[in-house]
Amino acid sequence: MNASVEVPDTSPDLAIQLYQRGRISRIWARLGPYSLTLGIAIALAAAWEIASGRIISEVFVSKPSAIWASFLVLTETGKFSYHLPITIQEAAFGFVIGTAGGVLLGLMTGRVEFLAKAITPFVIGFYTMPKLALAPLFIIWFGIAAEMKIALTSTVVFFPVYMVTFAGMREVSQELLGITQVMGASRFYAFSRVILPSTLVWLFVGLKQSVPYALLGAVVGELIASNRGMGFLMRQATGSFDTATLFAALFVLVAIGYGSYEFLRFLEGRLLWWKKSGDGTPGTM
Repeated sequence: MNASVEVPDTSPDLAIQLYQRGRISRIWARLGPYSLTLGIAIALAAAWEIASGRIISEVFVSKPSAIWASFLVLTETGKFSYHLPITIQEAAFGFVIGTAGGVLLGLMTGRVEFLAKAITPFVIGFYTMPKLALAPLFIIWFGIAAEMKIALTSTVVFFPVYMVTFAGMREVSQELLGITQVMGASRFYAFSRVILPSTLVWLFVGLKQSVPYALLGAVVGELIASNRGMGFLMRQATGSFDTATLFAALFVLVAIGYGSYEFLRFLEGRLLWWKKSGDGTPGTM
């Protein structure tokens, strides 16, 4: 009895087909989520366009075509080019000042237990206070100039950065620190090779969370008291029930915030190249 043996196909055509299938799978794995995101955005915009004026009054929600037209008008008239850099500058200065203060105090209290016990009650007390409620007080102190928005923004940013820096310092592996001490490493070596890398993981979480707070502080400050900036532009649009301009300004701020968030993710990936995470949390590399 003759048994037939099936010989696997090893022809060049099959190898090419398998390569092409693998390449398509890799491309889809990389671009598939973005395609889905774009599809959802288009579907939502189409539903919004259809519902506006038919189901919901256009006065309240406007519609994508009107928002796009308003965006073009604001761009061509130079209003965006005038107001947007002011808001970005206020948010950026406030972000830097708040981050620097939060990181410095977080590093100090995270390493010195006595200092942490002495300062923590004050930090918690101020943290529970509605930060935006300080805006009227800042107006008295700084007036309605950019200094008021920067002070408000830095106050809003300070607390999340401080909290994650403090937590990161407390989560530093004491075992690794003990090993460096046994090996006779200097304090600077222990800080730069053990403490700082461990804290940076937490710090970037706080920085990415603080980006929207920075924009929030600047825009709210402009909404309350200002004669320029995106908040001022939105306040003008509110007074005239111009929802198209309101949404156009909001979407521009969303784009700025998202771009800043992605930049921090890029910076995180370059500085924390050794960090691997499979938990799927936003911003992890």
